[in-house]
Amino acid sequence: MFKYYNILDNSNNKIVFENADKNDYINITYDLPIEVVFKYEELLKELRTILHTFDMLTEETIYNSLIGKTKLNDILDLMNYYNTINLHRNDDSFNDNYYFVDDINTLSSMSNHTFECYLDDMLAIIKILAQVFSSSYDYYKKVYDETKQAYEEIRMKNKIVLSDKDLIIDIPNAWYLTRNGTLYNSMGENGHKESNLEYPIMDIRKGFIYPDKELYNSMIEKYHEEFDDVKEKGYITDSQFVDYLNLYVRKHTVYKDRIYHKMIVDLTLGIIKAHEDLYRAFKRLLETDVYEKSLNKIFKLTSDSNGKLLLDDLLIRFVGMSKVKAGGFPFICTSNTYERDFQEYKDHGYKIDLVDPIDVLNGEVKEINLDGHKLIKKLLNK
Repeated sequence: MFKYYNILDNSNNKIVFENADKNDYINITYDLPIEVVFKYEELLKELRTILHTFDMLTEETIYNSLIGKTKLNDILDLMNYYNTINLHRNDDSFNDNYYFVDDINTLSSMSNHTFECYLDDMLAIIKILAQVFSSSYDYYKKVYDETKQAYEEIRMKNKIVLSDKDLIIDIPNAWYLTRNGTLYNSMGENGHKESNLEYPIMDIRKGFIYPDKELYNSMIEKYHEEFDDVKEKGYITDSQFVDYLNLYVRKHTVYKDRIYHKMIVDLTLGIIKAHEDLYRAFKRLLETDVYEKSLNKIFKLTSDSNGKLLLDDLLIRFVGMSKVKAGGFPFICTSNTYERDFQEYKDHGYKIDLVDPIDVLNGEVKEINLDGHKLIKKLLNK
């Protein structure tokens, strides 16, 4: 039976950091002001040209342009750096709009953090081009310095520095129960990409987590042991706080610091267990005939008509979590048909909404139709 958590009784949960240090700051999100495009208009045009120049690069181009002029190890390091950037450009955080960032309409639809990431990505790209096209080094150095200045300006605008006052952070109503009943909060769409699982999902989807049983086992074991360790000790480290929640960031992070704040520890435990559940679910695809085909099918079944991933669909139908909607008319959306698991929630007035699960059966990814299981639905809400 899944435990009921009293935190769900309050739909306006907050984390309060009393007397925050003056060296602490929090990241803020806002729509990028249109005046930014005018301030950096000429720079953005240069960066667009530089991005297209980078698109024409290949490993062979890099090697041929540097061989005989640069140490072989340095060339290989640069090629690895180039490949790392290209891998990053294939993930969801490298925005297609980067190619049109000097357009007013495109820029005005960007968030401040997207623009900050864009400038950071361009700094890495300029470094490579400056080495490959050494005859134009002075030009790339000039653009690099201008981009670095813009990056630092935007980066500082994205923060609110605290000054000996309480820091209050709202916790969104974005609750789930993991497969073992641990309460997990994704922190919503605007949450940190570890807390809402965007990073691990990206790693799996883009093939960074290869179809290897031992690799999946190592990831599962890592999160399983970390969960047990935090639960036993009753605290998380500063680094775990930044890695999983990133609600605020210290300028001088001290990794030996221990955070005993119960809500923070519980939120972190939920995120860690959600990671473990995610890897356990995708490990099942190794039982299918063709891993990559099965992987694509999972994401097709849990995305909308435009190909955007629906996190609820993936977590509820395939991973096996249950969505918990607290407050108002509370309900649980689940593909779990074991009615006894939710007894404590039914005792607190929750209704249970059963949806069709996605599972691996006989070596194939299949949707399980539960429409005819009226008895199950009746039992779930008994």
